[in-house]
Amino acid sequence: MPGASEVARILSDGLDRFGPHEDVVRQVLAREGGAPLLISEALTTRERQILAELRTLRTVDEIAHDLLLSVNTVKTHMRGIYRKLDAKSRRQAINTAEQLGLI
Repeated sequence: MPGASEVARILSDGLDRFGPHEDVVRQVLAREGGAPLLISEALTTRERQILAELRTLRTVDEIAHDLLLSVNTVKTHMRGIYRKLDAKSRRQAINTAEQLGLI
């Protein structure tokens, strides 16, 4: 069974050939030195959309209004983002996402 460095090499060699899963591969490679981001833990399209909104100084209410979502739905997505990025705050989630190239 290959180790983490072997898997990273294989993934690196295959970049730009993973089609719709390319973003997941890039996330895994970005996290190689740290805690692994499992493929099942990849952010959903809506979570990515909300993550991009978190960079702004807008409130959850404003984000919900613009995305035509309830405040509770936005908060649920934010909890998912924080869990998947192992973040405790909005700022930490943004910093981690920037390091991973998600935003």
